[in-house]
Amino acid sequence: MSVLVLSERDNAMLSRWRSGFIILGILIIAVRALAQSDCPVLVQDALDSVLTSCNGVGRNQVCYGNLSLHATQQPDAPTFKFDAVGDIVDVTHLQTLKLDALDETRGVWGLAMMQLQANIPDTLPGQNVTFLMFGDVEIENTAAADQNPMQAFYLRSGVGDADCQQAPESGILIQTPHGVKSVSFNINGVDIEVGSTIMLQAQPAGDFTIRTLEGAAVVTMNGRAYPVIAGTEMSLPLDDQLHASGLPSMPVPLSETVIESLPLAPLPRAIPPAAPLSDAAMMKLTLRLDAGLEPCGVPGLPACEHALEPDDERVWATEANYCQTVADVAATSDIAMLPTATLNLPDTNGVGNPTANGVITLPPVSGGNKSDAPGSQPGDSAIGNPPISNYANPEPGLSEDNPVEKGLGNKEDLSGSQDSEKDKKDKEKRDKEDKEKKDKKG
Repeated sequence: MSVLVLSERDNAMLSRWRSGFIILGILIIAVRALAQSDCPVLVQDALDSVLTSCNGVGRNQVCYGNLSLHATQQPDAPTFKFDAVGDIVDVTHLQTLKLDALDETRGVWGLAMMQLQANIPDTLPGQNVTFLMFGDVEIENTAAADQNPMQAFYLRSGVGDADCQQAPESGILIQTPHGVKSVSFNINGVDIEVGSTIMLQAQPAGDFTIRTLEGAAVVTMNGRAYPVIAGTEMSLPLDDQLHASGLPSMPVPLSETVIESLPLAPLPRAIPPAAPLSDAAMMKLTLRLDAGLEPCGVPGLPACEHALEPDDERVWATEANYCQTVADVAATSDIAMLPTATLNLPDTNGVGNPTANGVITLPPVSGGNKSDAPGSQPGDSAIGNPPISNYANPEPGLSEDNPVEKGLGNKEDLSGSQDSEKDKKDKEKRDKEDKEKKDKKG
């Protein structure tokens, strides 16, 4: 067996190589540690930049809050300058806006602030909806001619991309102003009523997630209302072109990891710290949603106000209306659609939009038709709504063997006072017995 013998020169060279690798490893660790220490500073500096640079943004305008943003203008819009912090342009002129993700090495984290009218009346000129966009976010304005700027848009965002504990995941915060009950948007082809502060994230071939930090939001699809109350979040699936490919999931408590670092400071209204809905309240909410009851107005749940204000034409979704996928539903062609998104996304399936921009039609339900539920719209004939007895009264009387009622153990908590209904039934029973006794005597 031969033995390799190194000369003194070879040993010296090997020692130098070993030392070099050790130094390189130390430098890599140091750079990573420096990046981590720079991340909180970068986040705070960016938020300070928005606060100082975007004070002057007005109704239907967008402000360049922090590096870096990339905007494209509408084809018929005049040329505008929007390439430096503090630049402000009219949203009417904006076609798309793309923000850069947080990158410590480049020292960038895209931030933009919008003030939008949405459907707020012209008689309230000082009242606007605030949009705060941060990180890897891209939006496209698809508002129709009869809508206000950016009242309809497509959204794409990163997810799980926070680089440090102080940095939030990419997304959009939306906050409605004091004195306005709620506002309406169409986002990724889905109608959403907002009376609150919410966070949105959306990924192609992934999920469109709505998180409610305070107040409430309501998603409407196929004539059914899906509530997202404070402390909860709800997701619905998207295809790779950002069109809804199914119906929403049941709400779940807020993700603490997502909400703990949200950049709330630039928002005009201070709100209490967001927290996940408690287990007890979550159970009560789930049972009410299963039964198609309003998600409010009972102990442990919010008041029926703002986006949850009673509406005779609103039909709350029941358990059967949640979690339908594109395999379970079909597109309808007789409902007016909004423009298709033109974000820079690959069309991997080559079949276009199988769900007609997020308008999903439920499979027929035995015993129902489009006139069964209030608020039916053209094109609902394929929905096959359940019988009207399930929806005509938002707080129906529940039978003694109703599993929902038994699960709560408290009638008042589930659907309000049932005493009058029970008394009425008892009286009818007594009257019937009295009549039978009289008939026998006669």
